[in-house]
Amino acid sequence: MAVLKNFRLETELVLRIILEFDQKPSLKSFTLKNPYRVVLDITKVQGVGKKEVPVKKYKIKEVRLAQYKPDVLRLVIEGEEELLYEVRVNGGQVILEVWAKLLAGKKIVLDPGHGGKDPGAVGAGGIAEKEVTLKLALAGKALIEKLGGEVVLTRDKDVFIPLPQRVKIANNSGARAFISVHLNAATDHTARGIETYFKAGREDSESLAAKVQKQLINEFGFKDRGLKTATFYVIKNVRLPGVLAEIGFITNPEEIKIVNSSDGLSRFARALAKALL
Repeated sequence: MAVLKNFRLETELVLRIILEFDQKPSLKSFTLKNPYRVVLDITKVQGVGKKEVPVKKYKIKEVRLAQYKPDVLRLVIEGEEELLYEVRVNGGQVILEVWAKLLAGKKIVLDPGHGGKDPGAVGAGGIAEKEVTLKLALAGKALIEKLGGEVVLTRDKDVFIPLPQRVKIANNSGARAFISVHLNAATDHTARGIETYFKAGREDSESLAAKVQKQLINEFGFKDRGLKTATFYVIKNVRLPGVLAEIGFITNPEEIKIVNSSDGLSRFARALAKALL
């Protein structure tokens, strides 16, 4: 019989529930309707008291954990609508991720800056901006699509895409927003922070820029350099609401280390998804 040692949950767009046992348990998962529930039965587990955790966030209402039978622990996640889920087992650790299609019907264009013969700025350790912007965009695409949205990339590999072609992709996409991903650079390696640009006079772009900037600052905790207007080719010529975000300074060793980490990619993806809610 396995013994539950720890139970915790995290809610960041995707509800993540972590259960830790003293040995690898057996389990099965299924869904129920009216109301919609994700159920995880963990067998050969003893002695667990009843736990109820109200979530009321991201279309999830409640998490319930109780001894369903003398040797069966049942975990139930109740949602306001259909939920998707994934279960992973690593030794005695069970991780259940549950999420709703929060971005269903929303389509955006992500534009990873530079590429191919155009490296963009070069930062600490010789890392090129084009490498980081692509990683960020791919991370954003993965999470947005997981949440039911649709993403068009202006490039999905290390290739040079002329600016007019990027604009054409955006204008022909049928998307609701265009976000160009860049990193800042300065000769002063202590320069830091995040800023987001939009075309002057475009209220729709300014509104999008404000949402993107707010969520990027919330996720990264970097200095807030605010919203700025500019006539960068892509945001000047896209017909849909468009912004260009500078995700920290590639020339600041501390910032690029964070942005280019797996955690940094996740932070960026969450910021984008939250900005689109």
